[in-house]
Amino acid sequence: MNDKIGWSEFNSLVGVILNLNDEYERISKERKVVILNDISVQTDSDALSLRDRLTIKYTGDVLNFEEGSNPIEQPVTVDYWMRTPDGVDWYMHPGIKLMLDSKMNIKDSASGTVISVLSYFCDPTYKLPTGYVPNKKFKKLIDEGIPRGINDFYHHFDKFLDIWFNISNRRGGYSMFSEPIYDLIQKYRECVFVKYLPMYTNHAFAIETTDTSESMDKSVIQHALDAVYTLTSLGMEIKALNNKRMQGKAWKVTTCMAESVNAFLKGVFLKKEGLIRKSNCGTPASFNSRCVIAANQRPNSSYRHLIIPWGVGMVLFAQEIGGILIREFGYSVSDVFHMRAKYAKQFDQKLYDVMRNFLESHPDGGKHCVLHRPPTLERGSHQGFIIPDVDKDPRNNVIYMPNITCRAFNADYDGDELTVTILHDERMAKLFAGLDPHHGAMDLNSPLKISGNLAIPKAHAVRMERFLKRHKVA
Repeated sequence: MNDKIGWSEFNSLVGVILNLNDEYERISKERKVVILNDISVQTDSDALSLRDRLTIKYTGDVLNFEEGSNPIEQPVTVDYWMRTPDGVDWYMHPGIKLMLDSKMNIKDSASGTVISVLSYFCDPTYKLPTGYVPNKKFKKLIDEGIPRGINDFYHHFDKFLDIWFNISNRRGGYSMFSEPIYDLIQKYRECVFVKYLPMYTNHAFAIETTDTSESMDKSVIQHALDAVYTLTSLGMEIKALNNKRMQGKAWKVTTCMAESVNAFLKGVFLKKEGLIRKSNCGTPASFNSRCVIAANQRPNSSYRHLIIPWGVGMVLFAQEIGGILIREFGYSVSDVFHMRAKYAKQFDQKLYDVMRNFLESHPDGGKHCVLHRPPTLERGSHQGFIIPDVDKDPRNNVIYMPNITCRAFNADYDGDELTVTILHDERMAKLFAGLDPHHGAMDLNSPLKISGNLAIPKAHAVRMERFLKRHKVA
């Protein structure tokens, strides 16, 4: 059951749940749509022809498009839809089915089979394993006489939810003491049952062909094609299907589309190499740098002062430097780019003066930033600092930080790396002011007790002790 997208994951990805009935009405008024039910599929050739209409083929690294048909140049449209078969009133929204399955599927300990409570009631042909004994919730639903088949289940859906989630009093469509999925479904109650299901745009369906074989993302495409073939093959039945079997076929269409959505989200979006984690969450954050740390031994430095490397300053303050050079010195944009590239690893007095004046012009005498060392285990793993200056030596690639702030990071000077993130405006500086080191000095659990987050590192304490003994300082 862990291979299913949970309700919270689905809802966080989609944001809102579309009313597919309304979407069909809107799209069908704007342009002509194709109802897949009306396409006759009687042979394997018909099935392949339909698949080609729903997908895009490419050979090797080159997509095969007719002139003017490149999908990159075309709007993304949903032109193919599946209508409920004759005698069937409803499908269920695939996303909502996924969410409910994540809460309602039961694993039979005896057979190891996963029991779909939803399928049992929506598909009258669904069979339970031999000898299976329903659990308390499942049995209560059966004892309440909730009929099987999606046509009747539609009229008993609210009662079904109330029993399963143990809701005794529904208030205005929302519960006071339920799991969030219950409230979510009440919010999108009109979206649960639909008469039309969309097929993916062919932009999402690519099949790679070679001289000897074809390959595709079967986990996504095949489930969706199974839904289409189930629907289009109804006319091939030698004997007309009774209403129960027809409802079973319709539920299979819903199930296949839900499986396709699940495979698409987990395989394309949520996996480590997927669009969300790789292309969004995995992208480098803006205005930050990670460097090895060293002790700031400059005289008159504050416990809030950081000194960053020359090259890091050239990158983090690139916009500010460029703006000053253009506005005050008359440089062109091209000149600025060339200058930044030339002196990224080479000291230049003019650029240093620009940076220094820019930093000193801030009210606190420097640019605000946040220093962070993962993992964030406790308070002090993030601390706010001020950058009053940059290191003039391009050969140095370390962040110089105050000794007394190391303990909270659980850091020392043996190669530990910390990440500095620039706060570019005063509003952000005020929002992050609570991370300033002195806010971590007191123990939050013991009034008037020092936390120990601000302390001299052990290595420095040993050196100081040896120095005092050597020089006999009282």
